[in-house]
Amino acid sequence: MKTKTKPENQNGQPRMTRMARMKRNFSTEHPETRKRDFEQEAKERTEIRKAKSLFPSLTSVQICRPLSRAMSSFESALCSLRCLLFKGVCLRSSLCALCVLLWQSALAGVHYVDVNSTNATPPYTNWTTAATNIQDAVDAAVAGDQVVVTNGIYATGGRAVYGTLTNRVAVNKPLALRSVNGPQFTTIDGAGAVRCVYLTNSASLSGFTLTNGGVTLYVSESPPYRQTSGGGLWCEGTNDVVVSNCVVAGNWSWNSGGGAYGGTLNRCTVANNSSADGGGAAQSTLNNCTLVGNEAWGAFSDNYNLSAYGGGVYNCTLNNCALSSNSVSALIFGDYTSPGAGYYSYAYGGGAYGCRLNNCTLSGNSASADSEATTFSTDQYAYATGGGAADCTLSNCALSGNLASASAGVAYSGEAGAEGGGVYGGQLSNCLVTSNSASAVAFGGEYISLYAYGGAASTCVLTNSTLIDNLASLSVPRVSLPSQPAAAGLTLAP
Repeated sequence: MKTKTKPENQNGQPRMTRMARMKRNFSTEHPETRKRDFEQEAKERTEIRKAKSLFPSLTSVQICRPLSRAMSSFESALCSLRCLLFKGVCLRSSLCALCVLLWQSALAGVHYVDVNSTNATPPYTNWTTAATNIQDAVDAAVAGDQVVVTNGIYATGGRAVYGTLTNRVAVNKPLALRSVNGPQFTTIDGAGAVRCVYLTNSASLSGFTLTNGGVTLYVSESPPYRQTSGGGLWCEGTNDVVVSNCVVAGNWSWNSGGGAYGGTLNRCTVANNSSADGGGAAQSTLNNCTLVGNEAWGAFSDNYNLSAYGGGVYNCTLNNCALSSNSVSALIFGDYTSPGAGYYSYAYGGGAYGCRLNNCTLSGNSASADSEATTFSTDQYAYATGGGAADCTLSNCALSGNLASASAGVAYSGEAGAEGGGVYGGQLSNCLVTSNSASAVAFGGEYISLYAYGGAASTCVLTNSTLIDNLASLSVPRVSLPSQPAAAGLTLAP
């Protein structure tokens, strides 16, 4: 019977296996030596020369620098987690995904913008060669890059995306556009003639003031109204386009979203914007935002019907937001020469229309409808609903000091009606409604009908909500009329 002996080396000692030698070397080698060897290996791997590059037109320095960053991150991850590579398949898959993310992050390009740059040189990869307008840097970037903008007012450059409407900045690829020092120092100005910013899917914007954006075109189009909405900002999507820490102020559009249309807005201020629907924002999600002084409006002198919706927001979702001093107004005025014709104005939702609001406050918002035609023989009708909100779902919200008002001017006959000083329609759950009012006024005419319902709420479903000190009233000059119920048409749920 043959016996199997262990192989020996030249000195007659048993030959060590490869694994045994690795264990011995690792345990006896000095830590500093191992560290130097690892650093040397990492250095050698990053020294990739032009001759070996897949892109011969690039210099060795241009190749080595990004790869050096990538290898540094990649090797660091492998070094700290090397011992885990011998674990299960699921863990190895997770580690591989982590390494890929590190690699991609290291390779992402950064492009710089400085309005005062004196040596603007594409692709604007440092402050010395920074672009002077943001659009140039966006055009030089690729998907996944960052465009970083320093202090200044950026009022030049632009690009059309749909039709002939110009955007001061058109981000038509998924990249991150951010300022260095925030919206108080960095402004994108539309000069009253162009939209400030367009963002495509998966793009992001952070730290800018968007102002003086104006959608001046009025064209016939179907939703989503790309050329007539979003004076300050137009986002291609809602959930995957993120706007953070921005001020959207003093913009307007013909159709919807005077300040912003679409997108998810986080920690933004939306102020003093105007549009026909959603003076501040439309079709957006807003988190921890402030909306103040926005207006949805409608006015004409040669038509029969006029309506406006959502002074602050229209068809949006809001979480932890504050809406104050927003307004929706519909006004008919002028000298009409069509006896017997009927003219109608409708205003819905001073703060919000058609929205879902969670943990929000609505204060001092108003909905007003006025018919002020000067021809005595015309019939005029004005209706205002929901000074704070109309046709919304509200949860854990507080509404105070909101107003719905309607007035009829000189007319042969007509009607003025106001409903829901705080809220009209929709549902309220765990809400507090205080000191809101609804009022209707007539200034003349022979056959004028007035009504004011629900100083607090009208035609709503209320669950576990509180209504305090609300008022509905009617008024005709020199005539005293009784006050109306503070709540009307309500369904009280347990």
